[in-house]
Amino acid sequence: MPMQSTNRLQTRRMAWSSLTGNTKLLLVVVIVAATLFLEHTAAAADGTTAATRIRSMALPGCPDNCGDTVIPYPFGTKHGCFREGFNVTCDNNNQAAYLGWSAIRSLKVLGINLSQGEALVQKRITMWCINDTDVQSPSFKLMSPYLTGSSEMRLTSMNVIIHPFILVKKRKLAKDKERFFVENGGMILYQQSLSRQVETVTIFTLEVLKKATNNFDKSRELGKGGQGTVYKGILSDKKVVAVKRSKVINMSQKEEFVQEIIILSQINHKNVVRLLGCCLEVEVPILVPWRCQLVKSLNILLDENDMAKVADFGASRMLPKDAIQLMTMVQGTWGYLDPEYLQERKLTEKSDVYSFGVVLLELITRKKAIYSEGPEEGESLASSFLHAMKDNRVEGILDTSIMGEEMVELLQEVAELGRQCLSVKGEDRPSMAQVADKLKAVRTSWRELLLLKRYKSDVVIERSSVTSDVSPYVAFG
Repeated sequence: MPMQSTNRLQTRRMAWSSLTGNTKLLLVVVIVAATLFLEHTAAAADGTTAATRIRSMALPGCPDNCGDTVIPYPFGTKHGCFREGFNVTCDNNNQAAYLGWSAIRSLKVLGINLSQGEALVQKRITMWCINDTDVQSPSFKLMSPYLTGSSEMRLTSMNVIIHPFILVKKRKLAKDKERFFVENGGMILYQQSLSRQVETVTIFTLEVLKKATNNFDKSRELGKGGQGTVYKGILSDKKVVAVKRSKVINMSQKEEFVQEIIILSQINHKNVVRLLGCCLEVEVPILVPWRCQLVKSLNILLDENDMAKVADFGASRMLPKDAIQLMTMVQGTWGYLDPEYLQERKLTEKSDVYSFGVVLLELITRKKAIYSEGPEEGESLASSFLHAMKDNRVEGILDTSIMGEEMVELLQEVAELGRQCLSVKGEDRPSMAQVADKLKAVRTSWRELLLLKRYKSDVVIERSSVTSDVSPYVAFG
């Protein structure tokens, strides 16, 4: 072995043998700038030093140092002086600063460099169980001559150190998720699940729903309104669901909200969409309300067998009630809302009758609740329909594709039913039971018309067939 290599190896071994239980090692901890949300300006025009500029970044009225260590924002030593997760403990006796996370209190802060997004900290270790110092680490270096990692039994001791920026980010996310889960009534739902009061609600994590919707990609949107957006989601078991991501929610009564979630999840009716689950670890709960449906006229859906289902059934306490939030809610359902509700902010059974009347108009006119183009852009279908009824020109706005001669009378009956549903006063509207009975009667009449039309068609065909089969000799005989 060359003399130079031998001396170098002996020097390393002597240095290694001199380590004691409280040996201090310096390590550079990289803190991602995006996590800190920091920006450091270029050199000041007035020639101020970098240290002065860093000190000026502490919040007003907050200590900007601990001993000789500068503590700039988002770090801080007092409540109100730091961003969550960036608290620093200042040991006034030793004039030393330590990162305040409970898991790594032994990290002494030696310096913070905002422009580089780095913090220099000091970490105490007890011993290194390796037999060679000529090791290269795949991660980051400690101060020379020591390197992270080891070769004995292929263990890498220092690689288990968690980067503070990862720790901060994960801890903050975990705390936020836990806080939102509790605020949204997650513990109440969990307790009732344990007590067997509810067994049908699935509590989804945000990660699962992000994966199911391709991170809420725009191409997955099924519908969008003032209250939020509905996305098509595909779960890991290939089940197709819809994911409703709301913008605002009234969570002042979380117990009642949870009770409604439970009720909605237990509904088992062929014409009502059942709630499959929810995600409570976000600020505004995300609902997973139905399997694969085709959205028709807002909340009336058709499944693969053309079975009609009503979505957004219940959960009334999720709607905001104050005036400012009311406008946000109205924006999403404008054109369907009961005029009495707009004036008195009071929903009644007859409010649903008004909304259903608008749906009837959409079906027989093939128009949307609010005109989106043409000279009537922005006008409501209900308003133009009532004017047409008053002027006896309703046939002019009906869908021409269903305006056969034999259908005119039936369509006029449906139009008249729609007019009754749109009465300004709720007391003048029929009940939903009366509306259903009338529509059943119209359906019966429609089926009779179809049978009669088919019968007439068959008779014509039969007569034509008989005529063509008659012998000329018989005809003239």
